[in-house]
Amino acid sequence: MKSKLTSLFSRTTPETYKKGTILVAGDTKPHKAYLLETGAVKMITYTPQGAQVIQHILVPGSAFPVLTINPQIHNRFWFEAMTVVKVREVPYAQFTQRVLADPDLIKDQFDKLTLALDKYSLRIESLAQSDVRVRILSTLGYLMSHFGTQEKDGTMVCSLSITHQELADFIGASRETVSREWEKLKAQGIVDLRAGQIILKDLKYIRRQDE
Repeated sequence: MKSKLTSLFSRTTPETYKKGTILVAGDTKPHKAYLLETGAVKMITYTPQGAQVIQHILVPGSAFPVLTINPQIHNRFWFEAMTVVKVREVPYAQFTQRVLADPDLIKDQFDKLTLALDKYSLRIESLAQSDVRVRILSTLGYLMSHFGTQEKDGTMVCSLSITHQELADFIGASRETVSREWEKLKAQGIVDLRAGQIILKDLKYIRRQDE
């Protein structure tokens, strides 16, 4: 089904956007649908005080925004490039019409959304019950599964650079708390940084945290 969704964008020319580019603004009607080919895009909202909350990190192969295919849903999410990204674009009305006219694509999007909802509920549960250390390790495990490569020595290197502030925005903690916990993990030899890239030295430890 991935190829069928990709075919919606196949005749378009890939566009490249720099880090920090707002691809879709919140509280506006989307004018374009995007298929992410390379890089990462963060899906964000803002608190009444103006603090950023990262709701999700989109990985290559993701189409967005999709919730507003349902006309009853108002778009409240901002989609911002976390890295340099390469995307394909089609008019949003065309994207919506094609998806709604194809039962296979409707089922595909339904399956993806229900799986995402299940993962999101687990994340909310984790935010409510887990300490910051576990949330950091869980998030790093997620990032490594999509952006990590394994070295000969068994360590994992993440190609996605993420700041302590972004990590804090994603797990619902303050930057100071994340930085403090990061230093503890680094001192224990679990994580490190190399040229701005996250290094995970003990992937088994992270898996244990998720169990």
